[in-house]
Amino acid sequence: MEELWNKIKRNISRAYKSIRFNWRQYASFFAAIFLMQSFFWLVMLTRDAQAAQLRKNAEENYDYHIAVSGLSAGESIRLQNNSFTVFTSDKVYEVLRTEETHDAYGGVTYTAYLKLVGDDPEDRLQSFVRKYINPILAESANPARIRVEYAPPITLGEDIAALGPAYYSILAVFALVSILVLMLLYNIRINHFKFMYGIYMAFGADYKKLISTAIWELITVSLLTLAPALVFAALVRLILSLVLGGSFSVSLGGIVVVFVLNLAVISAAVALPMRWIASRRPVTLLAAEDNTNLVSSPRRSFNLFGQKFPNRYVAASVWRYRTYYLRLLLSSVIFAAISISVLYAGTIYEENVTAPYVPYTITSPDARGRIEPGLAEALTAIDGVERVEYTYDLSSLPAREDHLLLPSSRVQANASRYYVVNRTRGLSADITTDKSFRATNNAAYYPINELTVASLEQLIASSNGTITIEGDLRAALTTPGTVVLSDSIYNTQRFDLRPGDTVKLALFRKITQKVDALSDEKVILQQQLLRYVFDYRELTVGAVIHGMPAQRNIMLGLNEADCEAILGKIPGITSLSVVTDPNLTPDEQAALDASITELMGVYNEYIVTPNNVYEEADLTCRMGIEPLLKTVAVMILLFFPLVCFFSQLLFYFKRSKEFALLLALGAVNSEIRRAHRTEGMMLSGLSVLLTLGLSFLFNWLVFSVMNTWFPSYGILSGAVRYSFGISPLMLLVCLGVALVCGFLSCEIPYHQFIARQKKLAAAADALDDAQ
Repeated sequence: MEELWNKIKRNISRAYKSIRFNWRQYASFFAAIFLMQSFFWLVMLTRDAQAAQLRKNAEENYDYHIAVSGLSAGESIRLQNNSFTVFTSDKVYEVLRTEETHDAYGGVTYTAYLKLVGDDPEDRLQSFVRKYINPILAESANPARIRVEYAPPITLGEDIAALGPAYYSILAVFALVSILVLMLLYNIRINHFKFMYGIYMAFGADYKKLISTAIWELITVSLLTLAPALVFAALVRLILSLVLGGSFSVSLGGIVVVFVLNLAVISAAVALPMRWIASRRPVTLLAAEDNTNLVSSPRRSFNLFGQKFPNRYVAASVWRYRTYYLRLLLSSVIFAAISISVLYAGTIYEENVTAPYVPYTITSPDARGRIEPGLAEALTAIDGVERVEYTYDLSSLPAREDHLLLPSSRVQANASRYYVVNRTRGLSADITTDKSFRATNNAAYYPINELTVASLEQLIASSNGTITIEGDLRAALTTPGTVVLSDSIYNTQRFDLRPGDTVKLALFRKITQKVDALSDEKVILQQQLLRYVFDYRELTVGAVIHGMPAQRNIMLGLNEADCEAILGKIPGITSLSVVTDPNLTPDEQAALDASITELMGVYNEYIVTPNNVYEEADLTCRMGIEPLLKTVAVMILLFFPLVCFFSQLLFYFKRSKEFALLLALGAVNSEIRRAHRTEGMMLSGLSVLLTLGLSFLFNWLVFSVMNTWFPSYGILSGAVRYSFGISPLMLLVCLGVALVCGFLSCEIPYHQFIARQKKLAAAADALDDAQ
């Protein structure tokens, strides 16, 4: 152990000396690693703050661990009596209080609020359920009415653990960005100091020695910036906590994660550049004192004399260095595009947070999914309730091999994943010669009745124009064979149906040959079209819903008569979702909760499940995720000038001999300045254009991933449909940064060149005087 510690000290000591005597070469690494560590600290501090707030909420808002509702009087008394024990060590729980609930028929049920005893309540939980709850359920006359809910104090460990995947995913994404930044900076450094590396390798340095030196140098830099980055991140997190409310906390686990991630990023960032340099022959590096590997020579010589200077000369130079400039632009502008995309991700997050809440789910007690008349109307009459959504038990439908035929002219090109062109061989007679339809099995059947029509109308009215309807939604109620269709799969429009169009619903008749055991639904459908026989029922499109949030299926709404005739039964309603306004004040939320509790006391046979969305939303707001993402966007944007200036300062330092030669050939300082400024304006223009292009491209990728790709792979639900956009303010800021950085990255080197020339002239004059 002592030998290892001495080895670490020796390596850090050597690296520190190298950094100290060449600090200008490492200035950009100090800045980059400081920004990287600050973000890592911010993420972990935010996670620690959220965990602390969860604990605080659990301690302040809940004095119980378990609530058992729907108990009869005898069951309530039994639970109360079982809490008494002879010996204290045998005590598992205590009953804090019992509340009565009266239904419309004079019946009474009881809710018991219990607290598990002991230092670790989770250890007592399984014993409690096994010894006390399971016997009550087994002997109850109506066990379906008894509901056991666990409060946050008992689920705190699980809730905190659930924070991990989201935050670690964010860390992983930014770790990749950090690796990219450090890799670019190290590539720039290697490219400008190839001659030095050639010397090292000529004296025997191999890949192991080179990468060891590089890693220890960056580790030393990171150790010097680790504490300042923590202080900076803690100040930012503390300000967010003071402004937004909430907790502030630092955990040992967070410190360990940041330290390990810091080492992993540094090691990964230098691996590829060092591998590249180690693969080169030393003689090629010794011959390349500057950026010759990035210089493309013109096909014909440029006649300097007699040409207009500096414009023609600058044009030729830019063409010679086109590879360098292209790499410079891409490696710097990409961070402006990423920063805009991070801010857009914050906008998407805000859209998700401000989407209507579902604080209550109400489950139907009827096995057939019947809802009592007046319940939905009574719920929507409560202040703060926007609408009631219905979940139908589509799994209760008989297993079928049906599909839907849609007009080919209405199917978009991006729907090829979901639709197949009908084949002529083996198809039913009525479509053998009809090539104007395509088939899909991505359709879910829903009954259209007064309840669903009212819910859809409320959804459209509350969508602020994002969801629209074309046609008559109520036509399906009164006209047999008329259907309602949505137009999207995974939140993306897939076809352009119009009211009055004809679609065909395939009804399975018989099998001529079994389909293969496959998982690809599209291939299965293709085989069914060839091997099954179907009867086709023509349906008329009465209404099309545009912009409706969607999962893998389009909605096919049939009136109840058509449902029963075609599907064999009407799907039952499994639950109601009470959708509320997300902008309610705490007092309005409390009033809404009281109103729903009072109303459901009348409908006491229904099972009401609170989803605690208001607490989750309050916690989310206190964590300040959106301000955090804005801070991250600004931090990523700072990588733009960091990479740009670091590369350009080294590049123009190497070109200083070139400009000194031009002065010797008769150029004056004003012409040298104009040459620098011409290149600066050229870089500014290209940076602006590239920033525009990459920003829209990256935002489109984020939009596609969040809105379509993630839902299609089950990572996110399709309950929220996001809008594509770009922040005008952030775009202007990034364009301004691109404009300024492009110009100054050439202007500053000019002033450094003139300063060096003055120093050389002063030194020469002093030497002449001395002689």
